[in-house]
Amino acid sequence: MSELDTAPRGAQPCLVLRLNHFDPTWQRCWDRPYWRGLDGSVVFTHREDKDSLATYMCSKGGNKQVPCPDCKGYGCAACRQRGFRTEIRLEFNKPPEQPKPFKAGAMWLYGEESLPGLRVEEDIARFMRSQSLFDVRQGTFRELGAFVAEEIAAADNPPEELVSTRLENNPVFTGCYVTRIRAKQAHRSAEQALLRAEVWDIVLHQGRSADELRELWRRMSLAGFHDAVTGSLCDEAFDELMELLADVGARSSAISARACADLLKAGEGMFTVFNAGCRPATAPVKVVVPGRWEGAAVEQDGRPWPVYGVKPGRNGTEITFLAQEVPAFGAATVRMASQPAGGDAPPPTELRRGRFCVTAGEQGITDLRVDGIGPVMDPANYLLGELILEADHGGPWSTFSPDRSRVRLAPFTRLEGVRSTADGLEITYAGSYPGGDDHYSRRLGWRQCFRLGRGLPWLDVETTIEWFTVGQRLRLAFPSTTTLDRGVYSIPCGVLERDRYDLPNAGYEACGDWPALHWAGIQAPGHLLAVLNQGTPSHRVENGTLLISVLRSPRWYNAIHHETAAPLEDDSFETRHYHGRLDHGTHRFRHAVYAVPGAWRDSDVSWQARVFNAGLDVHPGELAGRLPEWGLEASHSVVTAVKKAEDGAGMVFRLVEMSGQPEAVRLRRPPAFTSAWQCNLLEDNLRPIEVRDGAAALEIGAWKIETIRFV
Repeated sequence: MSELDTAPRGAQPCLVLRLNHFDPTWQRCWDRPYWRGLDGSVVFTHREDKDSLATYMCSKGGNKQVPCPDCKGYGCAACRQRGFRTEIRLEFNKPPEQPKPFKAGAMWLYGEESLPGLRVEEDIARFMRSQSLFDVRQGTFRELGAFVAEEIAAADNPPEELVSTRLENNPVFTGCYVTRIRAKQAHRSAEQALLRAEVWDIVLHQGRSADELRELWRRMSLAGFHDAVTGSLCDEAFDELMELLADVGARSSAISARACADLLKAGEGMFTVFNAGCRPATAPVKVVVPGRWEGAAVEQDGRPWPVYGVKPGRNGTEITFLAQEVPAFGAATVRMASQPAGGDAPPPTELRRGRFCVTAGEQGITDLRVDGIGPVMDPANYLLGELILEADHGGPWSTFSPDRSRVRLAPFTRLEGVRSTADGLEITYAGSYPGGDDHYSRRLGWRQCFRLGRGLPWLDVETTIEWFTVGQRLRLAFPSTTTLDRGVYSIPCGVLERDRYDLPNAGYEACGDWPALHWAGIQAPGHLLAVLNQGTPSHRVENGTLLISVLRSPRWYNAIHHETAAPLEDDSFETRHYHGRLDHGTHRFRHAVYAVPGAWRDSDVSWQARVFNAGLDVHPGELAGRLPEWGLEASHSVVTAVKKAEDGAGMVFRLVEMSGQPEAVRLRRPPAFTSAWQCNLLEDNLRPIEVRDGAAALEIGAWKIETIRFV
């Protein structure tokens, strides 16, 4: 989920490891000894192969930790404030009998969340005295490197026949892309708030909050634990996770607000919009003004900005407007004034705003046309954003049944209304599903708003769901004009094209979906149709339709219990402490349809997806001074992080090339910064970069990550 994909199953860990100056070795198993990542970096993988490393399982099983029954995981005297029972431990009680025919090996006390045993050292010593075939040492993977030194040394130029045929080890445990979806959404929101806070703290506050930001990143790393953001945790831990993410988001926003406030002065009706991104950005923003306004005008240096909505409420009036071309790492001040309500314009015969023109049928959007492209959808299979209910009997990690029968929900959807103003257009649908005779679809209702705006780069789709089902999955469908089964998927620090895959069996891991970070799409002849997301990473391209999974209600806790588990009413630990995995309640999802002529490699889709996720900060007041003039000159590279250097010496930028095409980039810097260095991810200086005409220039390779320090 996070910006740098350090998980072993993605396509960029090879590069991340090498940029951190790790030995080019990795412990995951692939089909061949060497693994080449997206950018071409290679690592040697530990696997049971001749002249490589063996694996021994040396513990009699291992159980996941059970929450303390007295405090339900929150910590008490009985569990010594740990929150879980501590008597379940892994001992060295299953030593191997014969060595395998390899140079060396790893002896595992296997158990993902189990505690190490209290007698491991004694047991190993006893084992050593009882035999002479094994020399057992305790250590890390680094100690094993001496036994495969030749293989590691060959990683920069490995024999091609020994390089894995696979670029990534996905898909796996695809249910986790959706289970407890609120965790994914909250993680994305907190991460974006933290990234913005880092920018404003160093750009405007000289890094005053660097220590607090470092602590917030530490907490975010806990939230990224594989049984946290995945949704496979128990209810008590999930509640704690959501509290953690809310706190990270709130504290990050406070850091941003403090930094921005120092650059502002009071001004009646004045607001300032801040862009923490590396390019000028256009995106909708919302402000709340005191009193009741019926209408509003927004101007920036005498230029009117589109106003999409004015909604009076108890605590003031919420005004939504489009901030346009806010400078990179910069800000723009607007003046807002109340004006009489203009009244809703009558629904036009042609539903058009900005680049988009839609046809609103009684049950959904039946046609979408984009300026410069033409039609980008075919309603033969599905309507735009149509909801689909799909059978999904399984656990948090995956689906266990081959039954994936679907129900289209368009027949249960009705047009609720069309609201039209001079600048914006909102089309609203609502519906409910009556369900069947069983308890699998107890209650399901929805409201969906499609918003078009003058100047808005994308078509906004907001979906609200009342979800009370069991053993079901909910998808949104975005049909293209093709019948392709191949999609384009945003991944951390890259983009992959992937083919559709179907279920080889009713398995435990992959269930038909692929993960995508900020966006996924379909490359049609002559244009790209993409859908941007805010924390809904599960996607599938099928017969020309992009299907996004937004909810699922797994019936069982895990694969071990799924064949024998009692129904939902069972009061066992597995059911009672995991009831929240059903995700019952009200959910809101925001997506954006983005279409651009040409190929995805030549488009700005990765940048638009970042703007859609990061948004723009807005604060009351007007600019009282100038911002430092930072900026990026690049076609398809983006800045993913701006921060104070870890050693306190200077300011660090991290760039990623996002199209698979090498390019020359220039980073503009203020005059106060006189030198620049190319660094690794650990921020060790590698070589100086020439600073000329106010900018540092360098070549960035395809899919490469570059770190630059300014001093």
